[in-house]
Amino acid sequence: MALTLDDIAAKQERGIIEESFAHPRQALSDLAAIELDDVNLGNFTQGRLIQGLPVSVVNENEVCAVFDSVETLYGIGRWQEGALQPFCVLRQ
Repeated sequence: MALTLDDIAAKQERGIIEESFAHPRQALSDLAAIELDDVNLGNFTQGRLIQGLPVSVVNENEVCAVFDSVETLYGIGRWQEGALQPFCVLRQ
């Protein structure tokens, strides 16, 4: 799915470069994905530990992509001792 620099330049000129971007969910498909509500997203973006999430499919020390309900990527977190620790926050 990679593009050459010429492909990128041509798509940019035609105004269709956005069509070539992979959605973050697709690009990070090798990571577990977690969807947080607004309150937990606020805590996540402030670097706070998120506890009490009803997620049983994530293993200890597993890295997870963190999304909101409309699939916007907020960052990457890591499960530690049953809680989600923000690792890389991309949005506020």
